[in-house]
Amino acid sequence: MIKLVAVVVGCFLFGYWLVAVLLPNLKRESPPALPPQANPTPRPWFEILGVPSNAPLADIQAAYQQLRGQYTAEDIDRLPIGLRSAFDEKLQELDRAYHDALYHRE
Repeated sequence: MIKLVAVVVGCFLFGYWLVAVLLPNLKRESPPALPPQANPTPRPWFEILGVPSNAPLADIQAAYQQLRGQYTAEDIDRLPIGLRSAFDEKLQELDRAYHDALYHRE
């Protein structure tokens, strides 16, 4: 009976040590958080796309495709996690600018 209690207590202590000490040290360190953007007002679509505000639709589409081509999925997959979010934000900004341009051109 004493051996059984010793084994149970020993397993309990080993399990506690495993969970409390060893497992937190095995976790990957998360990348440092990026500072919040200091740009509360979004830029106009024509500044983001790099075209004049009265550009024809063909120029807007060409500028969008050229800028969008700079952020391919293969390039983004090779980046560290902290930079992926910045690239995702840039892609979202480009998409919003393109949709705003189409809305304002109609």
